[in-house]
Amino acid sequence: MNEPRTLDENQTDALKEVDSIGIGHATTSLSNMLNKKIDISLYNIRFVPLMYIPKLLEAEVTVVGVIQQLKGSLNGYILFMLPKHSAKFLVKSMLDEPCAGDAFSEMEQSALKELCNIMSGTYVTALSDFLGLPIGLSTPSQIYDMGDSIVNQVISMMSQDVENVLFLRTEFDIISDKMFGKMLIFTDSLSLPKMLEAMNKKLAEEG
Repeated sequence: MNEPRTLDENQTDALKEVDSIGIGHATTSLSNMLNKKIDISLYNIRFVPLMYIPKLLEAEVTVVGVIQQLKGSLNGYILFMLPKHSAKFLVKSMLDEPCAGDAFSEMEQSALKELCNIMSGTYVTALSDFLGLPIGLSTPSQIYDMGDSIVNQVISMMSQDVENVLFLRTEFDIISDKMFGKMLIFTDSLSLPKMLEAMNKKLAEEG
């Protein structure tokens, strides 16, 4: 088994900068879409050994997850997770109408996928630009399940070839209503070293 990955101070600062760029674009896009003031903040970013992920997810709580496959230079998946009440609130804000019932209608699912696609897409674009690596995303798919069950589905899709996960915790603030989302980036055993190598090269160039 590989040793757990850690980020040094320069790498952490670089990823925070990437996230700030992605969040800036996402904030603008979502504010325009919702026609409301929205702030998005990064609370945490780090590599987490896979075995500890359930503790960070409140694994037995039902959440909404939107999964997209990474394409291009990196192989893996990006997973954006929201508590159900947060997902419902965001969808209500997007559609500007009440969300009836516990289930998500087809229109609500489409709106939620669009929101998560903006969050994931802006981050991946910023990461791709920073690393100098072509990285794309597949169309999003939505899962409604326990947090650990969703993570296990992603791991299964990767044939177990993942040991460390890039974990980002974000906060949405829409008209003083706060809610938290979690973004997890799963990369396979070949892609993670490639990402870190490109990052170190970029940092060395910036010296």
